[in-house]
Amino acid sequence: LAAYFKKAKEEKFALGAFNIDSLETLKGVAEAVKNMGTAVIVEVSPGEEKYLGLQNFVALTVNLKEEFGINLFPNLDHADDLEVIRDSIGLGFDMVHFDGSKLDLEENIKLTKEVVAMAREKNVLVEGEMDQIGGKITDPERAKKFVERTGVDVLAVAIGNKHGFAEN
Repeated sequence: LAAYFKKAKEEKFALGAFNIDSLETLKGVAEAVKNMGTAVIVEVSPGEEKYLGLQNFVALTVNLKEEFGINLFPNLDHADDLEVIRDSIGLGFDMVHFDGSKLDLEENIKLTKEVVAMAREKNVLVEGEMDQIGGKITDPERAKKFVERTGVDVLAVAIGNKHGFAEN
């Protein structure tokens, strides 16, 4: 996955990431990846991983990678449970996203560093998060210090947007 991030940066293209909530969604993404001749990140958030199961998600991803001859990279998205993160790393996820945005900054940094240490043992990338999404904008200097202190590979930043389901 690190090589794809590097290639995307050098060639100036985006590496897509798609949250998966069912086998049908995963198969649809896999078929699109095959048709487009690209690679993508497929991810499960805490609710999705409870429904699909971490082991099932990895097995399905591996099966589709082999069946279609494509690159799908599983990511645990917005996780805050270190045990679930540890399990994901052990099961073969390519990336984990530790979301410590609800914590005070120093606690977030401490726990993010723990996740980075766990992940490095298995050559897994880590995404960190320091600001909650929704109306706030991440300060670039704070972001730089966060990355330097934690060693994350990717940083989720807030740009004043929202994502996920919105209720009317």
